[in-house]
Amino acid sequence: MKTRTKYLAILTAAIFFLSGTVFGLFAEEETKTAVTPLEVVPEPLEIGTLGPGGHLKGIFFMKSNVSADMKWSTRGPSGWTASGNEVLSARMKDFLGYLDIGIIFLDDENVEEQEKDRRVEMVLESEGETLTLVGTLPMGDHLVEIPILFEGGEKIVSVRFETALREPGPEMSIEPPGLDFGVVEGGTTIKKKLKIKNTGKGALNWKVFLQGNRGEVDGVSLRKAIYISFLNEDSPGGSSYEVPARLSKILQLEGPWLSEDGYPASNGGETLRMTFTGTGIAVIVRPDEDGGKLRASVDGMPAVDLDCSSDELDRIAVVVADNIAEGTHVLTLINDGGYAVIEGVRIYGNEPLDGVPGWVDVFPKSGTSRGQTNYVTVTVQMDNLKAGRYSENIVVQSNAGMAVVDASIEVRRDAVSKIIDIYRYVKGNDYLYTGQTEMEDHRVLSTYRKQKLAFRLFREETPGTRKFHRWYSASRGDHYYSCDPQGGGKSLQGYVPEGFIGYIATSRILGTRELYRWYNPSTGCHFYTTDVKGEGMRKKGYRFEGIAGYVR
Repeated sequence: MKTRTKYLAILTAAIFFLSGTVFGLFAEEETKTAVTPLEVVPEPLEIGTLGPGGHLKGIFFMKSNVSADMKWSTRGPSGWTASGNEVLSARMKDFLGYLDIGIIFLDDENVEEQEKDRRVEMVLESEGETLTLVGTLPMGDHLVEIPILFEGGEKIVSVRFETALREPGPEMSIEPPGLDFGVVEGGTTIKKKLKIKNTGKGALNWKVFLQGNRGEVDGVSLRKAIYISFLNEDSPGGSSYEVPARLSKILQLEGPWLSEDGYPASNGGETLRMTFTGTGIAVIVRPDEDGGKLRASVDGMPAVDLDCSSDELDRIAVVVADNIAEGTHVLTLINDGGYAVIEGVRIYGNEPLDGVPGWVDVFPKSGTSRGQTNYVTVTVQMDNLKAGRYSENIVVQSNAGMAVVDASIEVRRDAVSKIIDIYRYVKGNDYLYTGQTEMEDHRVLSTYRKQKLAFRLFREETPGTRKFHRWYSASRGDHYYSCDPQGGGKSLQGYVPEGFIGYIATSRILGTRELYRWYNPSTGCHFYTTDVKGEGMRKKGYRFEGIAGYVR
C-alpha cells in the first residue's frame, strides 16, 4: 500500500505551522468572519500500520487564536475505556500546545493468533500529563475521533491508522517494469539491468527465472506478447514529452503531453494514436490516487474505459482488443479528464519466435535486499537468432510477492550498417566531430581541417544508447557534446544547439570503449578522445573531465 503521509512529514508540516505563528504567517485578517478559537494540525493525523509488537506514534500541534494560556481537555475517543485518570487537561503556552499519541497492541494469552478483534492501548500525553485508554478493534483501517474541549467550544480531531496481524514486512519495487530492447541488428550481444529494491521492512529474499514453456507460475497465467515501452530517456520529468525516434513512425500524440519520468502523461483532453500489427493489444498505465480515466478503442470499435486511479498498484494492464483479425490496426486513447501516465503496450498475435536455448539469460538469479538496491543483468545473445520478434517473461519471486517483467526484442539482419564513423575536424582550439558531412554546412566545414577517424557511434534504434547532442559557442569558438539534452550539468549559456551526431552508449556494451572528455579552462574549449592519456592534450592545458559515453 502506498503511504503518502509519514511521521516525519507530519512533524515537518507542524514545524512550518508553528514557525508561521512565530513569524506572523498566521496574522489575523480583517474580515467579518469569526476567528477560529483553536487550530490543530495535521487533520487527520495518519500514523501508519500497527502489528503485534509494534508501536505507532503521532502528534497534534495546537494554536489558540484567543488566549495565550487557553485551557483544554479530552476524555479520549468514544467507546474507549480509561485506565486511571479519566481526563487529560493542559494549558497553552504562548498560544501553543500539543497532544502526543501512542498506540500499541495489548498482550492477551486468551486471544487466538488469527482472531480478528484485538485489545489496543492508546496513550494521550501533553505537558507531562497522560490519559491511558483501552479499546477493542478489528483488523483493518480505522478513523478514531478525539473530542478536544476548550474555553468556549469543542473541536473534533481524528487519527487514521491500520491494524494488522503482522508487522509490515518487505515490499518489492522493480525498475524498469518492462524491457524493450527495440530493433537490433543480429549478431550482437545486448545487456540491460533490472533494479530490485526493498521499500519495506526486514529482508526481501528474491529469485529470478524465465517463464520458458510454463503456462502459469504460482497460479498466475502468463502470456507472452511483444512489449513496447513509450519511455523516452531524452524527455526528463517536468518537460514536454517527445515521441522517441524509434517510435516516430507508429506513435502520434495530440495535445500538450508532459513527461513523467520519461513516459507520456496527460491532464485531460489529449489523444494518443498508435499503429500496430497483430490480433490484440493491451495498454499499460501507471496509476495514481488522483488518476483519471482513459477511453481506449481499436479501429473505432466500442471503447474500453481505463481507470488510472489507485493508491496501491504500481501498474495496470488492460486488454483493449483481442482475437481481432490479423493485420494492421490503430489504437486510440483519449483522456476524458484527470491525470494519466502511459507506460506502453503489449501486442498479441504474430506469436513471438522461439529463440535458441540460452538466447536470454539473467544474473544473478537470487539475492537478498534489506533496503539497498540489487541489480540483475539481463543478457540477450543474438548470434544464432534469425530475423523476427522475440519475447520472454522474466519472473521475480520473493517473500513480498511476485512480479513479471516483459522483455521483447526485434532482430534484423540486413546490409545497412548500424555504425557511424565519426571524424574529427579542427580550427584553432575548436574541435568539430561529425559522421555525416552531407548534413553539415559546407561553407562552415571548409574552414576546418580534417584530422582523422576519431570514434564510431551507433545509429538510431540501438538499445542502450542515447542521442549525442552537439552545441556551438561562437564567442568561445568551441563545440560541446553530451548525451544529456540539458548538457549534463554544464552551463550552456552562449551555446547554440546543433542537433545530434549519432547515438552513444550510456553504459558499456559489448565491443565499446570509453570516450573521454577534456577541458581547457584557459580557452573554455573541449576535446574528446578514446585515448585515456588525452593524446597529449594535458601539455596544452587541458584537464580530464570524465567519461562522455561509450563508443565503438
